[in-house]
Amino acid sequence: MQRLAKILKQLRKQAGMTQKQLAAKSGITQISVSRLERGENSYIFTLIAALRVFGYNLTVAPRKAQGGPISAQENGVEHKEGGENELSDNSF
Repeated sequence: MQRLAKILKQLRKQAGMTQKQLAAKSGITQISVSRLERGENSYIFTLIAALRVFGYNLTVAPRKAQGGPISAQENGVEHKEGGENELSDNSF
C-alpha cells in the first residue's frame, strides 16, 4: 500500500492539485485523500476513486500462500493505448 500511496501523491502533485481538489473530483473526503497518501486507508474503493481522476485503474493480482504471483506481471504502471492506464500492486 505504501507504494500506491507514493504514486497517488506524485500524480496529484504533478497535476498541480491540492488534496481538497482531488477529494472533490473523486467524490471522497480530503481526510480520505490524506490517509491514502500516508498509506493508512485500506479501502480499495477509495483508492480506485482517487486513481480514476488521473485516468488509472487498479489491478490486484491474487497470490498463492507460498510462492509467487499466480500470473507474472511486472509491478508498476502499465500504459495502454486509448489513454487508460493500469496500476498493479502485487505487494499485498
